[in-house]
Amino acid sequence: MTWTFQTTLDFLGPLAVLVGLCYVYGYGRRALPGIGPDAMGLLFGCVAALQMHMPFEPVPGLIIDMRNFPVALAGAFLGVRGLSFCLIVACVARFYLGGVGMGAGVIAILLAGAAGVVWAQIANAVQGAGRRSVPMLLALGPLMSVHMAAVIVLPADLAMWFLREAAPVILVLNLFVLPVAAWLMDREAARQRKVTQQALPLAQEDGATLGTARDLSHALTLAMDAPRYAGGAYAMAIRPRKRLLAIGHVGRPSKHLLCQINGHLKNVLPAETILSTVLDGTVVAVLPATEVPDKDQLWLEIRDIAHLGDASLKIKVSEQIFPHVPTLPEVLLSLRILSTANARKMFPHGWDAADRRSNTGASRLFDIAEDMMYGARLDKSGLS
Repeated sequence: MTWTFQTTLDFLGPLAVLVGLCYVYGYGRRALPGIGPDAMGLLFGCVAALQMHMPFEPVPGLIIDMRNFPVALAGAFLGVRGLSFCLIVACVARFYLGGVGMGAGVIAILLAGAAGVVWAQIANAVQGAGRRSVPMLLALGPLMSVHMAAVIVLPADLAMWFLREAAPVILVLNLFVLPVAAWLMDREAARQRKVTQQALPLAQEDGATLGTARDLSHALTLAMDAPRYAGGAYAMAIRPRKRLLAIGHVGRPSKHLLCQINGHLKNVLPAETILSTVLDGTVVAVLPATEVPDKDQLWLEIRDIAHLGDASLKIKVSEQIFPHVPTLPEVLLSLRILSTANARKMFPHGWDAADRRSNTGASRLFDIAEDMMYGARLDKSGLS
């Protein structure tokens, strides 16, 4: 084997791209938290396509590239969803190149991605969600080498040449380069977890958690007799959503985010405010109408929620004042959390708060039980 200075330069190019990808994975997610596995998968797929156009020649007549490395890393660190986007880009790029080895190339890409997913599953089962040990990182190399099994679809003479000339070089790269790249990715993932944990409010450390729709229903029924609510009730809904450009994160907010919202609201709302989450992660706060805090301070806190280190976060707020303590469906309807049609399905017996306040004794116990049952049903539903 003749290894020249030019060969070294040709090898360092795709290696630098791979290392750069590992750092972009970490720094990009911290700088733009809205970037999800979908967008990252597209990025990894583009890098795999770029690697196809950056081959190097370790020995005369042998041209190889590192296209399968980003694919294996996507499977190992982005999950199945992120990997699927990566595979789409990488496979389309390989189809575009064509050639006698096109089928084997696509199969190799699929096997490399599958190997990454299998490695991630094994690592999670053995070591949990923390940092990966050195032996575990080293194991990714030989596991990913299963992609060379795609040689079986090549013509016999070409397959024999591949196993004799190319396979040893590719195996060396898999065993030594891929674990280093995986270590960089694992380090960036650990940094991201640390940033997320540091962002959690002290309220979570104190064991404060947001209630469910079932808890909200129960609390509202009990509050109907509370003297604090004699002057009516104030209800507010906060809907954290990801902006449409935040690919991969549109939808239900994370548990960490809900805990952050809880901590911020506790700074300005009375101590015994009813706080719960309903349906798709909407936070509902109910408190006596006579104890509503200064609106300017309240909106400042809500504005702070919209800047919890997440550039992709958007907050929608709705509020309503009731002359009485509302029932759960009244809250959901007035704050436009639940449509009338869905309310009729979820609450077939109606939602008149006046009827509830007039009930006493055993009737009130039945009201509480019924509210808890409907709240539990609402928690399990997928309505929005």
